[in-house]
Amino acid sequence: VWLFLSFLLSISAKDIRADTYLVNLDDAPESRWRNVIEGKLLQMKSFVKYIEDEVGSGEIMTAAALLKLAHLEESQKRELEGISKLSGFSYNTILVLNFMYEFYSSCTSIVVNTPDHHVLFGRNLDYDYAKYINKLVVEVDFIKNGKLAFKAVTMAGFIGILTGVKPNGFAISLNQRTMHDSAKFWESLSIVSGHTASAFAIRTAFEAKSTYQEAKNYLKNVPLIAGSYFTIGGVNENEGAVITRSRNYAADVWEMNEKRWYLVQTNYDHWLIHPKSDDRYHPAVDIIEKAGEGNVDKGVLFKVLGTPPVLEIDNSTIHSTVMNPYSGELDNWVRLYE
Repeated sequence: VWLFLSFLLSISAKDIRADTYLVNLDDAPESRWRNVIEGKLLQMKSFVKYIEDEVGSGEIMTAAALLKLAHLEESQKRELEGISKLSGFSYNTILVLNFMYEFYSSCTSIVVNTPDHHVLFGRNLDYDYAKYINKLVVEVDFIKNGKLAFKAVTMAGFIGILTGVKPNGFAISLNQRTMHDSAKFWESLSIVSGHTASAFAIRTAFEAKSTYQEAKNYLKNVPLIAGSYFTIGGVNENEGAVITRSRNYAADVWEMNEKRWYLVQTNYDHWLIHPKSDDRYHPAVDIIEKAGEGNVDKGVLFKVLGTPPVLEIDNSTIHSTVMNPYSGELDNWVRLYE
């Protein structure tokens, strides 16, 4: 009863389920995203027009010239080329849109022990342009060798992963981390040095890594373009960590243990004071602590994700997702606004 009531309280009548698509990794990279692009082409056109009007074609070309120096797997380059041809948008435009999420997203991620001695994973993705992006949200089942390899919540036209789960393996979400330095210079240097985008690193983790420990070690060490927080959860109790990443190394790895039965990560280093103007951490912690150890289920997590200010009151929350790395369950709601 508590789960059902908590769930109802957290979901608005306007919120909807995303369409689900299959992406077969055994297909040629150029054609993998065909169904997604065909299904969301009108929404993509609306978003691209808005971005082009806001940014300008000259700025997009300049950004693309730099981003072409960033590290992409060969298959990822071919996927982007395929999306360009399928959608009719230039490769430069598709490339720039795929790096947008690298530099700003205000998110909340939670990993917590469950009553059945596994872990549960909750996440809000927050971003500007919500009224455009939420119409692009899709759920994707990635297929390999005829079997489900992993699932993700993503946006049409975007090949990286910000939120995903590998059944009987791990779940990962990405939060943006502001580096208080000369960001444009260092990020440009990282691109020229062949570093990768955080969302592409997560995609690689899901494709190439089998276990929580393997994925965690990879995300600790992969060279990145920008600072990030990787929240990762495994299948067993206390398998949860937040990896606070600088561009070249892990600044901190904050892990669950016998005394720390949950982690909440927003967009600030966990050892620092969260600003009062954007404190999503303490409201989330208050609900989890009130539920108590051993009592946090999907309903409680959706209550956390649906309670302001964890649910952004400026209408920038794109979707709310709860994942179970043990079972592979992914339960996602797209937030809609007038």
